[in-house]
Amino acid sequence: MARILETWLGCCLLVSAFGMVPPPENIRVNSVNFKSLLQWDTPALPQGNLTFTVQFLSYQKFQDMCTNTKKTECNFSSLSKYGEHTLRVRTESEGNHSIWVNVTFCPVEETLIGPVGMQVNALSESLYIHLSSPQVENEPEGWTLKSVYSAWAYHVLYWKNGSDGKIPLMSQHDSLVLQNLEPWTTYCVQAQAFVSDRNKTGKWNEPVCEQTAEDGEEDGACRHPPLLAHPPAGLRGIVLRGLAALLLRGAAVGRLQEDQVCPLAQECAPSAPDGVLESPSSQHTPLLPTV
Repeated sequence: MARILETWLGCCLLVSAFGMVPPPENIRVNSVNFKSLLQWDTPALPQGNLTFTVQFLSYQKFQDMCTNTKKTECNFSSLSKYGEHTLRVRTESEGNHSIWVNVTFCPVEETLIGPVGMQVNALSESLYIHLSSPQVENEPEGWTLKSVYSAWAYHVLYWKNGSDGKIPLMSQHDSLVLQNLEPWTTYCVQAQAFVSDRNKTGKWNEPVCEQTAEDGEEDGACRHPPLLAHPPAGLRGIVLRGLAALLLRGAAVGRLQEDQVCPLAQECAPSAPDGVLESPSSQHTPLLPTV
């Protein structure tokens, strides 16, 4: 390997000494979700105003992909996703050009899978997760990587926020539900794509964290409306002021009837013991609707 590198460097120095154009350096392919770019570096010994030309092999004949470009990359996403492609690039300067440098690439095997889309919604003691496959570059909307890879699946991790213990799951479906979680607890979820028949894994997306709610009410228990569970700041102030006014008014005219709504502490007011009569002055029209 060292001898090959030494010979290649010697040739570059030799052609540069005689005024010939050195080839591009560090040829590579960068491909994510089938957005495929051939990239290279400008030669270490540039000669004048350099441009580059990229060609691809089609039916035993090379055809132009990018010509006389000053960029150091060429987008070849329009080529087929299947099969192996041969591309080549050369440097050009003032009517002269370097030798061609070839590279081969198979998009369906070598493209990287980017982060998947994810939506997380909390309802009761569950998290509802919807996952979506990345869009394929240079294809109509709705054509995703899941359309290309038949063995598409998702790796999912979830954990309590602030905890190091992550629970792994695998799903072949776009939607899944995490059930029997602790109420009023924030959980975080993260996912990546996985193609089992090609042993390809995608990049993890950013974690999404949501807080669960309380489970459904039990018999005889009171449950607050969702609006009062987490009211906005402005609404919270209105609600609190309204409750304070009601309490003051109730103190002035007597006790509220025993069947009033549940207070915010989520405990029903106990009914009057059997055999205890209300005084006439306390039997007034309730200030809030009874439940």
